[in-house]
Amino acid sequence: EEAFSLAERELPPDSATVLLDRSLLAVARGQNAAAAVSFAEAASAACAAIDKEGDSTEVDEAVAAENGLAVCRFYTQEWRQSIQGLEAFVRRDPVQFLRQSIVLNLSSMYEFATDASQRRTSLREVAMAYHLEDIDSRSFDKLGA
Repeated sequence: EEAFSLAERELPPDSATVLLDRSLLAVARGQNAAAAVSFAEAASAACAAIDKEGDSTEVDEAVAAENGLAVCRFYTQEWRQSIQGLEAFVRRDPVQFLRQSIVLNLSSMYEFATDASQRRTSLREVAMAYHLEDIDSRSFDKLGA
């Protein structure tokens, strides 16, 4: 915790980086509900910076925050909100936000849906439509296949 404080000394307390750090500390403490709140705040801060300043350096923070939020929602038994949140995030700007980590999380979470295969196929089609070639095609496969 002290290391985070030292690293954050020069940053505004409402920056995406600081909020992500708080989220990760909450996860480490097993406080998934509190972490979800912090991840949501971090995602909002990162997306606001992207929208306001066109700051592409915040894209990685937005992706990390949205992924973290989805995982926390999953652990707090908010499975549908977990998927809906990640899908809404990707729809916002697939070129920027559909990353390997997002695809892996969505594909894993889809395993709990009755239409998992159809959802993975749709996700693959989005990646193909936007020519997102840096996503490993195996990420869209059923887990363990």
